[in-house]
Amino acid sequence: MVSPLYRQRVYVDTNALIYAFEAPSQYPRLQTHFLDLLTRGELTLVTSWITFAEVLVKPLQTGNTVEEAGNRAFFAPCIHFEIRPVDQAISNQVASLRALHGFKLPDAIHIATGMAAGCTHYLTGDAKWTKTGLQVISAASL
Repeated sequence: MVSPLYRQRVYVDTNALIYAFEAPSQYPRLQTHFLDLLTRGELTLVTSWITFAEVLVKPLQTGNTVEEAGNRAFFAPCIHFEIRPVDQAISNQVASLRALHGFKLPDAIHIATGMAAGCTHYLTGDAKWTKTGLQVISAASL
C-alpha cells in the first residue's frame, strides 16, 4: 500500500526526531511511517540546521558520545533529506509568524523553513502549529 505521504515534502520538527531517536518504542510509527519512507526515498524530509543543534543538546549534556555520533550521522547528506539554513527570506517570514501568531523563535524558524522549502506536511508534537493553516501530523498520534 502506498503511503498518503508518497512523494510529499514533510518538514520534521526537532521534537519528532528526538522522539524517534530517544523513545522509538513509544513512537514506533515514527520509524515505520517516516524514517523508513525516507530511507526508501518515498518522501523528502526537510528541517532546519536549528534542529541539528537542538538534537545534540542532550547527548552533549550527558556525555553520551554514542547518541551524539548517531544524531550527527543522521544529518549526513542524503538526497531525500534537506537541511536548510536560515536566510533573509526565512527571517522575514519568521518575524511575520511571531508578530501574527506569537510563536517563539525556534518554532517560527521551523515553520518558515518548511514554508520556504515548499513542504506539504509538518511532523511535530506541537499542536499550536495548526493555527497557521498548515497540514500538521502529530508525532504523538501516529
